[in-house]
Amino acid sequence: MATASKSTLSTTDGLQLHSKSWKVKKPKGVLLLVHGFGEHMDRYQHVAAFFNQKSFDFVAYDRRGHGISEGQRGHLPSLEQELVDLTLQLKKVQTQYPNLPIFLYGHSQGGNFALNYLLRKKPNVTGTIITSPWITLTTEPPKLLITIGKLLHKILPKVSNKAEVGELSRDPEVGKKYAADPLVHGNITLRAGNETIEAGKWLANYNKSIDTPLLLMHGTGDSVTNSKSSQAFYHNTNKSIDFKTWDGFYHELHNEPEQKEVLEYMYQWIINNK
Repeated sequence: MATASKSTLSTTDGLQLHSKSWKVKKPKGVLLLVHGFGEHMDRYQHVAAFFNQKSFDFVAYDRRGHGISEGQRGHLPSLEQELVDLTLQLKKVQTQYPNLPIFLYGHSQGGNFALNYLLRKKPNVTGTIITSPWITLTTEPPKLLITIGKLLHKILPKVSNKAEVGELSRDPEVGKKYAADPLVHGNITLRAGNETIEAGKWLANYNKSIDTPLLLMHGTGDSVTNSKSSQAFYHNTNKSIDFKTWDGFYHELHNEPEQKEVLEYMYQWIINNK
Protein backbone atom coordinates (compact mmCIF):
# COMPACT_ATOMS: atom_id res chain seq x y z
CA MET A 1 0.00 0.00 0.00
CA ALA A 2 1.53 3.29 -1.10
CA THR A 3 1.51 6.39 1.07
CA ALA A 4 1.95 10.05 0.10
CA SER A 5 3.92 12.52 2.21
CA LYS A 6 4.40 16.25 1.71
CA SER A 7 7.41 18.45 2.41
CA THR A 8 8.89 21.85 1.57
CA LEU A 9 12.34 23.02 0.59
CA SER A 10 13.86 26.50 0.67
CA THR A 11 15.57 27.75 -2.49
CA THR A 12 18.80 29.72 -2.46
CA ASP A 13 16.81 32.91 -3.12
CA GLY A 14 14.27 32.34 -0.35
CA LEU A 15 11.27 30.66 -2.00
CA GLN A 16 9.41 27.68 -0.58
CA LEU A 17 8.99 24.81 -3.03
CA HIS A 18 6.47 22.10 -2.20
CA SER A 19 7.09 18.46 -2.97
CA LYS A 20 5.33 15.15 -2.55
CA SER A 21 6.60 11.59 -2.22
CA TRP A 22 4.51 8.54 -3.06
CA LYS A 23 6.19 5.67 -1.16
CA VAL A 24 6.00 1.91 -0.88
CA LYS A 25 7.37 -0.23 1.95
CA LYS A 26 10.35 -1.77 0.17
CA PRO A 27 11.20 0.33 -2.90
CA LYS A 28 13.51 -0.98 -5.60
CA GLY A 29 14.31 2.56 -6.72
CA VAL A 30 12.90 6.06 -7.07
CA LEU A 31 11.90 8.50 -9.82
CA LEU A 32 12.26 12.28 -9.42
CA LEU A 33 9.89 14.26 -11.66
CA VAL A 34 10.54 17.66 -13.25
CA HIS A 35 7.11 18.67 -14.57
CA GLY A 36 6.24 20.82 -17.57
CA PHE A 37 5.24 24.42 -18.13
CA GLY A 38 2.08 25.68 -16.43
CA GLU A 39 1.22 22.43 -14.64
CA HIS A 40 1.98 20.82 -11.28
CA MET A 41 3.01 17.61 -9.54
CA ASP A 42 -0.47 16.30 -8.71
CA ARG A 43 -1.22 15.83 -12.42
CA TYR A 44 1.13 12.81 -12.14
CA GLN A 45 -0.64 10.93 -9.35
CA HIS A 46 -1.60 8.13 -11.75
CA VAL A 47 2.03 7.88 -12.92
CA ALA A 48 3.13 7.63 -9.29
CA ALA A 49 0.50 4.92 -8.68
CA PHE A 50 1.79 2.91 -11.64
CA PHE A 51 5.39 2.96 -10.40
CA ASN A 52 4.30 2.29 -6.82
CA GLN A 53 2.68 -0.90 -8.11
CA LYS A 54 6.07 -1.78 -9.58
CA SER A 55 7.70 -1.18 -6.15
CA PHE A 56 9.26 2.17 -7.06
CA ASP A 57 8.86 5.37 -5.08
CA PHE A 58 7.89 8.50 -6.98
CA VAL A 59 8.95 12.01 -5.91
CA ALA A 60 7.73 15.25 -7.51
CA TYR A 61 7.93 18.94 -6.71
CA ASP A 62 6.08 22.01 -7.91
CA ARG A 63 8.71 24.09 -9.67
CA ARG A 64 9.03 27.77 -8.74
CA GLY A 65 6.05 29.74 -10.03
CA HIS A 66 3.97 26.58 -10.42
CA GLY A 67 1.36 24.66 -8.43
CA ILE A 68 1.45 25.49 -4.73
CA SER A 69 5.11 26.54 -4.69
CA GLU A 70 6.06 30.17 -4.25
CA GLY A 71 7.20 32.52 -6.96
CA GLN A 72 5.55 34.60 -9.69
CA ARG A 73 3.50 32.35 -11.95
CA GLY A 74 5.58 31.23 -14.92
CA HIS A 75 8.70 33.19 -13.99
CA LEU A 76 12.26 32.02 -13.52
CA PRO A 77 15.19 34.39 -13.06
CA SER A 78 17.60 32.18 -15.01
CA LEU A 79 18.21 28.67 -16.28
CA GLU A 80 20.98 28.38 -13.69
CA GLN A 81 18.51 29.09 -10.87
CA GLU A 82 16.17 26.40 -12.20
CA LEU A 83 19.07 23.94 -12.21
CA VAL A 84 20.05 24.97 -8.66
CA ASP A 85 16.46 24.26 -7.55
CA LEU A 86 16.70 20.82 -9.16
CA THR A 87 20.06 20.20 -7.48
CA LEU A 88 18.49 20.85 -4.08
CA GLN A 89 15.64 18.45 -4.81
CA LEU A 90 17.98 15.75 -6.08
CA LYS A 91 20.28 16.07 -3.05
CA LYS A 92 17.26 15.63 -0.81
CA VAL A 93 16.27 12.47 -2.68
CA GLN A 94 19.85 11.17 -2.59
CA THR A 95 19.91 11.65 1.19
CA GLN A 96 16.64 9.76 1.58
CA TYR A 97 17.63 6.95 -0.81
CA PRO A 98 21.41 6.53 -0.38
CA ASN A 99 21.56 2.95 -1.64
CA LEU A 100 18.86 2.83 -4.31
CA PRO A 101 18.90 3.67 -8.03
CA ILE A 102 17.55 7.17 -8.75
CA PHE A 103 16.02 8.07 -12.11
CA LEU A 104 15.42 11.64 -13.25
CA TYR A 105 12.18 12.10 -15.23
CA GLY A 106 11.55 15.37 -17.09
CA HIS A 107 8.59 16.32 -19.27
CA SER A 108 8.17 19.19 -21.80
CA GLN A 109 9.73 22.38 -20.38
CA GLY A 110 10.83 20.20 -17.46
CA GLY A 111 12.34 17.86 -20.05
CA ASN A 112 14.38 20.75 -21.43
CA PHE A 113 15.63 21.65 -17.95
CA ALA A 114 16.28 18.03 -16.88
CA LEU A 115 18.22 17.37 -20.08
CA ASN A 116 20.27 20.56 -19.63
CA TYR A 117 20.88 19.50 -16.04
CA LEU A 118 22.08 16.05 -17.07
CA LEU A 119 24.48 17.36 -19.71
CA ARG A 120 25.76 20.48 -17.95
CA LYS A 121 25.93 19.33 -14.31
CA LYS A 122 26.45 15.56 -14.77
CA PRO A 123 24.48 14.56 -11.65
CA ASN A 124 24.90 11.22 -9.96
CA VAL A 125 21.74 9.50 -11.19
CA THR A 126 21.28 5.96 -12.46
CA GLY A 127 19.40 7.09 -15.56
CA THR A 128 17.23 9.83 -17.07
CA ILE A 129 13.89 9.69 -18.88
CA ILE A 130 12.86 12.68 -21.01
CA THR A 131 9.44 12.93 -22.65
CA SER A 132 8.31 15.52 -25.22
CA PRO A 133 11.08 18.01 -24.40
CA TRP A 134 10.80 21.67 -25.31
CA ILE A 135 13.87 21.86 -27.54
CA THR A 136 11.81 23.78 -30.06
CA LEU A 137 8.06 24.32 -30.26
CA THR A 138 6.00 22.80 -33.03
CA THR A 139 4.84 26.32 -33.89
CA GLU A 140 7.62 28.74 -33.10
CA PRO A 141 6.80 32.36 -32.13
CA PRO A 142 7.39 34.96 -34.87
CA LYS A 143 11.07 35.96 -35.12
CA LEU A 144 10.18 39.59 -34.47
CA LEU A 145 8.49 38.62 -31.20
CA ILE A 146 11.52 36.57 -30.17
CA THR A 147 13.83 39.49 -30.97
CA ILE A 148 11.69 41.88 -28.92
CA GLY A 149 11.66 39.37 -26.06
CA LYS A 150 15.46 39.16 -26.13
CA LEU A 151 15.70 42.95 -25.94
CA LEU A 152 13.10 43.40 -23.22
CA HIS A 153 13.75 40.43 -20.92
CA LYS A 154 16.76 42.17 -19.37
CA ILE A 155 14.90 45.36 -18.48
CA LEU A 156 11.39 43.94 -18.01
CA PRO A 157 12.07 40.35 -16.94
CA LYS A 158 8.81 39.81 -15.05
CA VAL A 159 6.41 41.06 -17.72
CA SER A 160 4.11 38.11 -18.35
CA ASN A 161 2.36 36.78 -21.43
CA LYS A 162 -0.28 34.10 -21.87
CA ALA A 163 1.07 31.10 -23.75
CA GLU A 164 -1.28 29.03 -25.88
CA VAL A 165 -1.07 25.32 -25.11
CA GLY A 166 -1.94 22.88 -27.88
CA GLU A 167 -3.77 19.61 -27.51
CA LEU A 168 -2.22 17.53 -24.75
CA SER A 169 -3.83 14.15 -25.37
CA ARG A 170 -6.09 12.31 -27.78
CA ASP A 171 -8.30 11.70 -24.73
CA PRO A 172 -10.59 14.79 -24.60
CA GLU A 173 -11.09 14.39 -20.85
CA VAL A 174 -7.45 15.28 -20.26
CA GLY A 175 -7.93 18.69 -21.91
CA LYS A 176 -11.15 19.32 -19.97
CA LYS A 177 -9.51 18.56 -16.63
CA TYR A 178 -6.51 20.70 -17.56
CA ALA A 179 -8.72 23.67 -18.42
CA ALA A 180 -10.69 23.31 -15.17
CA ASP A 181 -7.65 22.82 -12.92
CA PRO A 182 -7.21 25.88 -10.66
CA LEU A 183 -3.48 25.19 -10.24
CA VAL A 184 -2.82 25.19 -13.98
CA HIS A 185 -1.76 28.50 -15.54
CA GLY A 186 -0.63 29.74 -18.95
CA ASN A 187 1.63 32.54 -17.75
CA ILE A 188 5.20 32.86 -18.92
CA THR A 189 7.40 35.90 -18.35
CA LEU A 190 9.77 37.37 -20.93
CA ARG A 191 12.74 36.14 -18.90
CA ALA A 192 11.37 32.61 -18.53
CA GLY A 193 10.51 32.38 -22.21
CA ASN A 194 13.91 33.63 -23.30
CA GLU A 195 15.78 31.35 -20.90
CA THR A 196 13.82 28.31 -22.11
CA ILE A 197 14.37 29.14 -25.77
CA GLU A 198 18.11 29.64 -25.24
CA ALA A 199 18.32 26.39 -23.25
CA GLY A 200 16.56 24.65 -26.14
CA LYS A 201 19.04 26.11 -28.64
CA TRP A 202 21.90 24.78 -26.54
CA LEU A 203 20.36 21.31 -26.71
CA ALA A 204 19.76 21.63 -30.46
CA ASN A 205 23.47 22.39 -30.93
CA TYR A 206 24.69 19.63 -28.61
CA ASN A 207 26.69 17.10 -30.64
CA LYS A 208 28.53 14.83 -28.22
CA SER A 209 27.90 11.22 -27.34
CA ILE A 210 26.18 10.63 -24.00
CA ASP A 211 27.65 7.91 -21.78
CA THR A 212 24.93 7.76 -19.13
CA PRO A 213 21.63 5.90 -19.63
CA LEU A 214 19.07 8.21 -21.26
CA LEU A 215 15.66 7.40 -22.71
CA LEU A 216 14.15 10.11 -24.94
CA MET A 217 10.53 9.69 -26.08
CA HIS A 218 8.29 11.86 -28.23
CA GLY A 219 4.93 11.49 -29.96
CA THR A 220 4.90 12.28 -33.69
CA GLY A 221 1.49 13.95 -33.33
CA ASP A 222 2.72 16.44 -30.72
CA SER A 223 1.37 19.92 -31.54
CA VAL A 224 3.16 21.57 -28.60
CA THR A 225 6.84 20.58 -28.76
CA ASN A 226 8.56 19.52 -31.97
CA SER A 227 9.26 15.79 -32.20
CA LYS A 228 11.66 16.42 -35.11
CA SER A 229 13.95 18.32 -32.73
CA SER A 230 14.07 15.30 -30.43
CA GLN A 231 14.94 13.10 -33.40
CA ALA A 232 17.68 15.52 -34.45
CA PHE A 233 19.08 15.49 -30.89
CA TYR A 234 19.22 11.68 -31.06
CA HIS A 235 21.19 11.78 -34.30
CA ASN A 236 23.45 14.63 -33.10
CA THR A 237 24.49 12.50 -30.10
CA ASN A 238 25.64 9.70 -32.44
CA LYS A 239 22.62 7.61 -31.44
CA SER A 240 24.26 7.05 -28.05
CA ILE A 241 20.90 7.23 -26.28
CA ASP A 242 17.68 5.22 -26.42
CA PHE A 243 15.11 7.02 -28.57
CA LYS A 244 11.47 6.00 -28.92
CA THR A 245 8.84 7.65 -31.10
CA TRP A 246 5.14 7.03 -30.53
CA ASP A 247 3.32 7.22 -33.84
CA GLY A 248 0.54 9.82 -33.78
CA PHE A 249 0.69 10.34 -30.02
CA TYR A 250 0.16 13.85 -28.63
CA HIS A 251 2.19 15.88 -26.15
CA GLU A 252 1.48 14.13 -22.84
CA LEU A 253 2.48 10.54 -23.52
CA HIS A 254 1.60 9.61 -19.93
CA ASN A 255 -1.97 10.86 -20.50
CA GLU A 256 -2.67 9.24 -23.85
CA PRO A 257 -5.31 6.47 -24.13
CA GLU A 258 -2.33 4.07 -24.36
CA GLN A 259 -0.71 5.47 -21.21
CA LYS A 260 -0.26 2.02 -19.64
CA GLU A 261 1.78 0.94 -22.67
CA VAL A 262 3.90 4.09 -22.40
CA LEU A 263 4.50 3.68 -18.66
CA GLU A 264 5.27 -0.02 -19.08
CA TYR A 265 7.88 0.90 -21.70
CA MET A 266 9.46 3.35 -19.24
CA TYR A 267 9.42 0.71 -16.51
CA GLN A 268 11.06 -1.95 -18.66
CA TRP A 269 13.76 0.56 -19.67
CA ILE A 270 14.37 1.33 -15.99
CA ILE A 271 14.67 -2.37 -15.11
CA ASN A 272 17.20 -2.83 -17.91
CA ASN A 273 19.28 0.12 -16.68
CA LYS A 274 19.18 -0.06 -12.91
